[in-house]
Amino acid sequence: MTAIAKQLDAKMKVWRTPTARKVEKLVADIIALADRETLASKTTRKPSPKNANALFADKKVFRGSTPKDLAAGHDRYLYGEQ
Repeated sequence: MTAIAKQLDAKMKVWRTPTARKVEKLVADIIALADRETLASKTTRKPSPKNANALFADKKVFRGSTPKDLAAGHDRYLYGEQ
């Protein structure tokens, strides 16, 4: 048990019932909020630069001459396939 949990446990035993109930509700709300934030961050995670797709990160531009049929014959040019 963490120090905060031990402290809360000890305090709950000495606080008057209405105060203990309020604290219990607030702690439950905090836990629920943390759970929602954790779930939201897992489902809406944006890629960081180190996780980004390398294709979109590449800023190089080829300025040489290219064959007119580059798109149609890309397999041939890239892999030597006929």
